[in-house]
Amino acid sequence: TLRWLAGEWLGNDYYSHGPLVPLISAFLAWRLWIKWLPEQRRIKPATIGLLPLGAGLIVYLYALLQRAYFAASLAMIIIIAGLVWYLLGTAALRRFAFPIGFLVFMIPLPFIEPLSVPLAQLTGAMSAAIVRLLGVPITVNGAQISLPNAELVVGAQCSGLRSIVTLMTLVALV
Repeated sequence: TLRWLAGEWLGNDYYSHGPLVPLISAFLAWRLWIKWLPEQRRIKPATIGLLPLGAGLIVYLYALLQRAYFAASLAMIIIIAGLVWYLLGTAALRRFAFPIGFLVFMIPLPFIEPLSVPLAQLTGAMSAAIVRLLGVPITVNGAQISLPNAELVVGAQCSGLRSIVTLMTLVALV
């Protein structure tokens, strides 16, 4: 799963921010740990944490057998939450909920890349409508835009998804 994540981070332009997410999450957890540890007289493990830990392990192993790395990545986060809950207790899980939940932003969503072409076409159509309002004759055929003296093709990069995915991660952090 980690090899798949690293490959996606390096090869998928929409998730080039992926390697930063676990580092930021670890930094946030470390900061919370330093503030939380002196407050605790004794760490109180909670056996209820074995439920999400066991369920996460089952889903993780099944997803690995099916080569469903997206599901395995999500299960990995559930396993981390279950470990924190089991080993450190409910108070610790509540305390570290954001750093653990923030890890979701490192996982490439399977529907992002297929959305880029339709969104690029929508971008082209909306841009053409604005140009038409200015009185310029323009025709749109899918991703191709025809002006009187130029032909343009709106690529998947123009969908805005790369910015949206990265900005969603940044907004969650802020």
